Amino acid sequence: NMDMALLAAQGVPPVPFIHMERPFKCTCCCFQRPEVFITHAATGAPIGSVRDPCACCLMTFDLKDKDGMPVMEISHNPCSCGLMCWGCPCGCQEVDFQVRDKTGGNTVGHIKKQFRMAEAVSMMTGVGCDADMYTVQFEQVQPGLARRDAPWYSLAELGP
Repeated sequence: NMDMALLAAQGVPPVPFIHMERPFKCTCCCFQRPEVFITHAATGAPIGSVRDPCACCLMTFDLKDKDGMPVMEISHNPCSCGLMCWGCPCGCQEVDFQVRDKTGGNTVGHIKKQFRMAEAVSMMTGVGCDADMYTVQFEQVQPGLARRDAPWYSLAELGP
């Protein structure tokens, strides 16, 4: 389980807005792929889910709405050296995941994962390090710009 909160301003306590829960599943290759269920933290209302489909050599995710219908997909370039070369000083420690609308295939956002040297040290030594750094941009998912009939509109309504 994981709860996410928004930082509205410095000195203001974070406001919880999403609760994610992934029930245990015995997963083997393409069978019983994991799924995370997302609810609004304040109301408990279902928002949707994220499923990790079986994809050889790719990190892909399917996003579904509260009715279980696919609305977005997240994937990356399979030739991205950031997944193979993280932790070294070669300059390719970033992986860009594109978020695409399932209906038209348009890119509606990006999630960038920045790998750090601390993660490489953690992998080599076995000493855990919680140093994940992500940049999330949904330039096309904004309440003022989003169409109400767009399948990803509910993301624009999230917040306190």
